[in-house]
Amino acid sequence: MATFAANDSFAACLPTNTRPDKRDANMWAVALVDSLSQAELSLQRDVPDKPVRSFEEVIEQITTQLTAAKLAKDDLACAATVIRPFAESDNEMLQAPSMVLESIYLVPAGLHNERIEKIQDAMTGKTGVDLKWASDLAARFQKMWETLGQTVAVSMEALVQDHPAGILKLNEPQRLELIRKIETTFGKDSSDEASAKDSMPRFSAALIRQFLMQWKGRR
Repeated sequence: MATFAANDSFAACLPTNTRPDKRDANMWAVALVDSLSQAELSLQRDVPDKPVRSFEEVIEQITTQLTAAKLAKDDLACAATVIRPFAESDNEMLQAPSMVLESIYLVPAGLHNERIEKIQDAMTGKTGVDLKWASDLAARFQKMWETLGQTVAVSMEALVQDHPAGILKLNEPQRLELIRKIETTFGKDSSDEASAKDSMPRFSAALIRQFLMQWKGRR
């Protein structure tokens, strides 16, 4: 079987690399980082409300927000696609967190779809501004992002075997390549620094990097 390095990617959501070894911890870790990258991209799409001075500016803002919501929905659907093969693994250590992660990505994708419908209804005059709905939607997004961070933190156990002594399932080149992949995509922030940036995908990636850095020189 061909080797798979961390600089390879599942995240294009294209036919390439869609048949990973579902039992391989390194392939799972690569897919996890790629899925987090897609989730981070979905957050970067967000277009906050801003003061508008004319009808044309209102239309422009609504159109921009509609496009952003559609792109963010696709990003999250891609994140779910990236991790989905491992949700079908017969390795329970990879299967369990992957099933949860896939659901975590699909729920906010559904929330974006709900947002799209609301925006479209507003554009056609079916509904007006619903501040309570908007507040509730934001709370539901926040809850899912918090669940993402918790799931990633727990799922790091999938990379370790022979508890309690602990042996990392990645070899040294794989460990270093995965660290480089995270740093290239998310930077070198510590988990505290990433948390301050209010991005749970970025925070989750920092947790993985921190975990891998701690295994330097260990087998």
